[in-house]
Amino acid sequence: MFIFCSSFGQIDKLDSYNGFKHFKFGKSPAAFKNLESIKNTLNLKNVTTYNYIGKDITDFSGVPIEDIRLEFFNNKLYKISVGFSVHNKNDYSLGEFNIVKMALTSNFGESLECEFVDPSMLNCAIWDGKNIRLENIRLKMSDNPGSLGMGYILFLDKKLVSQQQASELN
Repeated sequence: MFIFCSSFGQIDKLDSYNGFKHFKFGKSPAAFKNLESIKNTLNLKNVTTYNYIGKDITDFSGVPIEDIRLEFFNNKLYKISVGFSVHNKNDYSLGEFNIVKMALTSNFGESLECEFVDPSMLNCAIWDGKNIRLENIRLKMSDNPGSLGMGYILFLDKKLVSQQQASELN
Protein backbone atom coordinates (compact mmCIF):
# COMPACT_ATOMS: atom_id res chain seq x y z
CA MET A 1 0.00 0.00 0.00
CA PHE A 2 2.79 2.48 0.84
CA ILE A 3 4.57 1.94 -2.51
CA PHE A 4 1.33 2.54 -4.44
CA CYS A 5 0.63 5.78 -2.57
CA SER A 6 4.21 6.97 -2.99
CA SER A 7 4.15 6.28 -6.72
CA PHE A 8 0.73 7.92 -7.06
CA GLY A 9 2.03 11.04 -5.30
CA GLN A 10 4.96 11.27 -7.70
CA ILE A 11 2.65 11.04 -10.73
CA ASP A 12 0.66 13.92 -9.19
CA LYS A 13 3.96 15.79 -9.23
CA LEU A 14 4.02 15.39 -13.03
CA ASP A 15 0.65 17.16 -13.22
CA SER A 16 1.72 19.89 -10.81
CA TYR A 17 4.82 20.69 -12.93
CA ASN A 18 2.43 21.32 -15.86
CA GLY A 19 5.24 21.40 -18.42
CA PHE A 20 9.01 21.57 -18.63
CA LYS A 21 11.22 24.22 -17.03
CA HIS A 22 9.56 27.62 -17.62
CA PHE A 23 7.30 26.29 -20.40
CA LYS A 24 3.86 25.82 -18.86
CA PHE A 25 0.92 24.27 -20.68
CA GLY A 26 -2.00 26.47 -21.69
CA LYS A 27 0.08 29.63 -22.17
CA SER A 28 0.33 31.50 -25.46
CA PRO A 29 3.57 31.96 -27.45
CA ALA A 30 3.66 35.59 -26.25
CA ALA A 31 4.30 34.29 -22.70
CA PHE A 32 7.71 32.96 -23.75
CA LYS A 33 10.90 34.59 -24.96
CA ASN A 34 13.35 33.31 -27.55
CA LEU A 35 10.90 31.50 -29.82
CA GLU A 36 11.41 31.09 -33.55
CA SER A 37 8.42 30.14 -35.68
CA ILE A 38 8.94 27.07 -37.86
CA LYS A 39 6.82 25.21 -40.36
CA ASN A 40 5.42 22.02 -38.89
CA THR A 41 6.01 18.92 -41.03
CA LEU A 42 2.37 17.95 -40.43
CA ASN A 43 -0.36 20.34 -41.50
CA LEU A 44 -2.49 20.32 -38.34
CA LYS A 45 -5.48 22.62 -37.85
CA ASN A 46 -4.86 25.60 -35.56
CA VAL A 47 -1.37 24.34 -34.59
CA THR A 48 1.71 26.55 -34.66
CA THR A 49 5.22 25.32 -33.92
CA TYR A 50 8.24 27.12 -32.52
CA ASN A 51 11.83 26.25 -31.74
CA TYR A 52 13.18 27.58 -28.47
CA ILE A 53 16.41 29.42 -29.34
CA GLY A 54 17.36 30.55 -25.83
CA LYS A 55 20.73 29.49 -24.45
CA ASP A 56 19.74 28.85 -20.83
CA ILE A 57 18.57 25.22 -21.19
CA THR A 58 21.48 23.17 -22.50
CA ASP A 59 21.14 19.75 -20.87
CA PHE A 60 18.87 17.40 -18.98
CA SER A 61 20.67 15.67 -16.11
CA GLY A 62 23.94 16.12 -18.00
CA VAL A 63 22.63 14.84 -21.34
CA PRO A 64 23.04 17.57 -23.98
CA ILE A 65 19.82 18.98 -25.43
CA GLU A 66 19.92 19.60 -29.18
CA ASP A 67 16.57 21.34 -29.53
CA ILE A 68 13.35 22.24 -27.76
CA ARG A 69 10.19 22.42 -29.85
CA LEU A 70 6.94 23.93 -28.58
CA GLU A 71 3.57 23.32 -30.24
CA PHE A 72 0.50 25.46 -29.65
CA PHE A 73 -3.09 24.55 -30.38
CA ASN A 74 -5.47 27.52 -30.57
CA ASN A 75 -2.65 29.64 -29.16
CA LYS A 76 -2.19 27.38 -26.09
CA LEU A 77 0.97 25.36 -25.42
CA TYR A 78 0.02 21.69 -25.61
CA LYS A 79 3.17 19.80 -26.62
CA ILE A 80 6.84 20.15 -25.60
CA SER A 81 9.52 18.07 -27.30
CA VAL A 82 13.07 18.04 -25.95
CA GLY A 83 15.41 16.50 -28.53
CA PHE A 84 18.65 14.79 -27.57
CA SER A 85 19.99 14.27 -31.06
CA VAL A 86 19.66 15.79 -34.47
CA HIS A 87 19.64 13.51 -37.50
CA ASN A 88 23.14 12.17 -38.21
CA LYS A 89 24.79 14.69 -35.86
CA ASN A 90 25.25 12.58 -32.76
CA ASP A 91 23.89 9.57 -30.93
CA TYR A 92 21.34 9.42 -28.12
CA SER A 93 22.99 6.40 -26.56
CA LEU A 94 21.42 3.76 -24.35
CA GLY A 95 23.49 5.17 -21.48
CA GLU A 96 22.05 8.65 -22.06
CA PHE A 97 18.53 7.22 -22.33
CA ASN A 98 19.04 5.50 -18.97
CA ILE A 99 20.38 8.70 -17.34
CA VAL A 100 17.28 10.59 -18.50
CA LYS A 101 15.02 7.72 -17.42
CA MET A 102 16.63 7.59 -13.96
CA ALA A 103 16.16 11.35 -13.50
CA LEU A 104 12.52 11.12 -14.56
CA THR A 105 11.96 8.06 -12.34
CA SER A 106 13.46 9.94 -9.41
CA ASN A 107 10.91 12.71 -9.93
CA PHE A 108 7.83 10.81 -11.08
CA GLY A 109 8.20 7.19 -9.96
CA GLU A 110 8.42 4.06 -12.06
CA SER A 111 7.48 4.30 -15.71
CA LEU A 112 4.78 2.29 -17.45
CA GLU A 113 5.53 -0.60 -19.79
CA CYS A 114 5.81 0.36 -23.44
CA GLU A 115 4.47 -1.63 -26.33
CA PHE A 116 6.96 -1.63 -29.19
CA VAL A 117 4.69 -1.37 -32.23
CA ASP A 118 7.21 0.69 -34.20
CA PRO A 119 10.21 -1.41 -35.29
CA SER A 120 12.45 1.68 -35.15
CA MET A 121 11.80 2.10 -31.40
CA LEU A 122 14.75 0.95 -29.32
CA ASN A 123 13.73 2.08 -25.82
CA CYS A 124 10.68 3.71 -24.29
CA ALA A 125 9.49 4.88 -20.89
CA ILE A 126 6.13 6.54 -20.16
CA TRP A 127 4.75 8.40 -17.16
CA ASP A 128 1.03 9.02 -17.34
CA GLY A 129 -0.49 11.55 -14.95
CA LYS A 130 -4.10 12.60 -14.81
CA ASN A 131 -3.46 15.68 -16.99
CA ILE A 132 0.08 15.29 -18.33
CA ARG A 133 1.78 12.46 -20.21
CA LEU A 134 5.56 12.20 -20.43
CA GLU A 135 7.47 9.92 -22.81
CA ASN A 136 11.20 9.18 -23.05
CA ILE A 137 11.83 7.64 -26.47
CA ARG A 138 14.96 6.30 -28.19
CA LEU A 139 14.77 5.35 -31.89
CA LYS A 140 17.20 3.99 -34.43
CA MET A 141 17.77 6.33 -37.36
CA SER A 142 18.08 3.57 -39.94
CA ASP A 143 18.30 -0.19 -40.30
CA ASN A 144 22.02 0.00 -41.04
CA PRO A 145 24.16 -1.76 -38.42
CA GLY A 146 25.87 0.77 -36.19
CA SER A 147 23.45 3.55 -37.11
CA LEU A 148 23.00 6.35 -34.63
CA GLY A 149 20.10 6.51 -32.21
CA MET A 150 17.93 9.55 -31.83
CA GLY A 151 15.69 10.41 -28.96
CA TYR A 152 13.56 12.87 -27.11
CA ILE A 153 11.34 13.43 -24.14
CA LEU A 154 7.82 14.54 -24.94
CA PHE A 155 5.48 16.34 -22.55
CA LEU A 156 1.79 16.39 -23.53
CA ASP A 157 -1.19 18.22 -22.08
CA LYS A 158 -3.70 15.39 -22.45
CA LYS A 159 -6.81 17.60 -22.53
CA LEU A 160 -5.40 19.94 -25.20
CA VAL A 161 -4.07 16.99 -27.24
CA SER A 162 -7.55 15.47 -27.18
CA GLN A 163 -9.09 18.78 -28.30
CA GLN A 164 -6.52 19.12 -31.09
CA GLN A 165 -7.16 15.58 -32.31
CA ALA A 166 -10.93 16.13 -32.27
CA SER A 167 -10.51 19.32 -34.31
CA GLU A 168 -8.88 17.30 -37.08
CA LEU A 169 -12.11 15.32 -37.50
CA ASN A 170 -14.27 18.42 -38.04
